[in-house]
Amino acid sequence: MAYHITCDGAYSRDREVGGWGAVVEESGYGTQKSYGQVQRTTSQRMELAAILAGLNAAKEEQHVTVYSDSQYAINIINGESTAKVNLDLVDAIFARIEEFDNSPVFTWLPRKSTPQAREADRIASLMTTLGIGIMEPSSLGSTDGIDGIDVDTPAEDKEEPTPTKEVEAAPVGTGEPPVGALAMSDVPVEEDVEEIVVKSSPRKRRRSSKK
Repeated sequence: MAYHITCDGAYSRDREVGGWGAVVEESGYGTQKSYGQVQRTTSQRMELAAILAGLNAAKEEQHVTVYSDSQYAINIINGESTAKVNLDLVDAIFARIEEFDNSPVFTWLPRKSTPQAREADRIASLMTTLGIGIMEPSSLGSTDGIDGIDVDTPAEDKEEPTPTKEVEAAPVGTGEPPVGALAMSDVPVEEDVEEIVVKSSPRKRRRSSKK
């Protein structure tokens, strides 16, 4: 048994809303989708949030392959570059990796290069068009897959230079949430969030640049 997880994040500068989507395929059991949205964030945080949500949807005893079109995220996770910001999400991803029996494999793929990548892109983009809080977690009966992590931009963080992904989405108020989604959470804005202590991973070598 194995999981193939395709992730994507998006951010609309006009609406100041970010969204993430993860298409989670479990061999023999079909596909499920995880998604969410947040204000005052960055495209990089949305890429990382999508990966974390995808990992949280997988079972630890299974083999997992994660696909993302974010070279920023993949390079950090694979130890090819060092994270300078977004350390809460990066540490949470490494901590989650430690919980798997077999270390997940992280692979970069070009944007929209597979049906799953196109669907993840569509979900993330759609999340930037919906009003924050348009759906409550209780209405779907589950979580967005990143409990305990505030994906708003920490005040001290500034996004590392990277090309901004343009959002291709329908006008506000159109379209329906993806069928079969695990959940879309109304992630609290910064003033409503209590202080969160993020578990750090012991595998610090993953965050170090290769010599």
